[in-house]
Amino acid sequence: MAKKSLIHREKKMQKLEQKYHLIRRSSKKEISKVPSLSEKWKIHGKLQSSPRNSAPTRLHRRCFSTGRPRVSQGLRSGRKA
Repeated sequence: MAKKSLIHREKKMQKLEQKYHLIRRSSKKEISKVPSLSEKWKIHGKLQSSPRNSAPTRLHRRCFSTGRPRVSQGLRSGRKA
């Protein structure tokens, strides 16, 4: 069983990711469309001003029943429970 604080932190990061999802996606589309480098840097600065925990790469998949990272409860291989 995972610590409750880690599960709570993960839920908080999921909420942040959902909140900033459209902003991040639109900024990335703008970067790819803009030809000048100076404008790309301005858009990139806006992208960096969002919280780090709003990035989808920082999320972990967790088991829905136990909260363990990296593996689901019924799918453990190598050990019989």
